[in-house]
Amino acid sequence: MVQTPFPAMKLLLVDDNAMMQKIQSTILQKLGHQTSVVSSGQQALEVLSRQTFDCIVMDMQMPDMDGLETTRRIRQSGNQTPIVALTGNDDGASRQACRQAGMNGFLTKPLQTSQVSQVLGGIKRG
Repeated sequence: MVQTPFPAMKLLLVDDNAMMQKIQSTILQKLGHQTSVVSSGQQALEVLSRQTFDCIVMDMQMPDMDGLETTRRIRQSGNQTPIVALTGNDDGASRQACRQAGMNGFLTKPLQTSQVSQVLGGIKRG
């Protein structure tokens, strides 16, 4: 297990792609984080109605409800859990859309361990 400069977190990973779920959850778990995985925005909303997490890692491109809409619904419910976008689009417009929807951070695919540590560390300290 790779040591992180902050305590491990309980994370919810939201991604519709099974292969990406496996890769991303492996990286998160290697960093010491407890990771639960769901495959859709709707499943995320259902899990969040029953459980709490330190942070949500949210894929942006999902078929039923994209990451922006899922985030808006989470925020409308009053849930202020930090949400980190997970996307292949690393441009200013994507980052701005994520902030406007209520997200707190931004990760790009493919995930890099150092990037994950930096972003989640900022969330934990913030």
